[in-house]
Amino acid sequence: MTIRNVVPFATGSQFEAWKDFNCSNCYKYECESTEPEKAGCPLAFYLDIGSIEGTIPIEVAERIGIELDGNTFVELSNDCRELAHEPEQAKPKYINPNQLEMEL
Repeated sequence: MTIRNVVPFATGSQFEAWKDFNCSNCYKYECESTEPEKAGCPLAFYLDIGSIEGTIPIEVAERIGIELDGNTFVELSNDCRELAHEPEQAKPKYINPNQLEMEL
């Protein structure tokens, strides 16, 4: 039997807590896309859809980091493997206390 979709969260509260800890801290996250190819983060796109449908593709769960229970329920890693804080070039670089240099 090939597992195609998995259940990542037991409750909506569990989903919201995981999303707040990961997606909300990731600069790639946005929730306006209607297609995974155009999403800032396709993993978050599928998680948002999965919060309604109840399942996500196994490939998405594997990219996030999972432990299978042998069936279709998984436990996602507490930390998303693709969590991306702001890129270094987007952060202001401090030269000295009196000067701020911004790269454009």
